[in-house]
Amino acid sequence: MDNFQQLRGGLYKETERIGRLATSNYFIAGSFSGDGNHEVCMYDLSKSGKLRQDTRFRDENTGRPCVDFDRTSWPHGDTGPARPHGILFTVSDSVLK
Repeated sequence: MDNFQQLRGGLYKETERIGRLATSNYFIAGSFSGDGNHEVCMYDLSKSGKLRQDTRFRDENTGRPCVDFDRTSWPHGDTGPARPHGILFTVSDSVLK
């Protein structure tokens, strides 16, 4: 859940309002008869509480919404597929007001 608001000048402040959610469909291998799809997707949360998929959050390889972690190559090298199992929105202390 993202509750940070970007201010002018590139600073951020923490707010009470959650504006975005990130999700991953990952299950521990063998549980629930599956292994998930290894994607991370982003959703916008309106002030009225409605979710809408953020289709601007796209996989740079496929061009589809969501980022697929089932890939061979990563920016740090060819290390193979990964399983997204923890998602956290962070803001550096140096830009937090």
